[in-house]
Amino acid sequence: MFGWFRKPDPLEPQRAAIRRGELPNIPSGWKAWRSAVSGEAQRNPDGTSRQRLIKKLKIGESVVLKPEPDNKYDPHAVQVVSRLGLIGYLPRGHGLNTEVEEERLFGFISALRTGGGDMTGVVLILVRRPRKDSA
Repeated sequence: MFGWFRKPDPLEPQRAAIRRGELPNIPSGWKAWRSAVSGEAQRNPDGTSRQRLIKKLKIGESVVLKPEPDNKYDPHAVQVVSRLGLIGYLPRGHGLNTEVEEERLFGFISALRTGGGDMTGVVLILVRRPRKDSA
């Protein structure tokens, strides 16, 4: 309602670093790296164009990572879901299912890359926090 009344975003410093093309400052013991998204050229089951969704995204936006164990192509598939819907998957063989299931892995849009034709690819910054028992 009132912009001046909005709560401060605790992730804004990290989002600002991502918008500048930098890896964000993260706490000791955490890890951050870049990863491409796979399947951006496909359509979603409801017919929605992932490319249409991707073209509306902004650098620094967070994404939700959701396991999809019933995926007929890869039982270890992890969806990458933006505020607008499914935009793709973590690449096959990522080995991050445990972190996703334990909600220790966070993703942010790091880059939107145009390739051949009208396609736009997505690069994420993935941030993994350590297990609570290892801190």
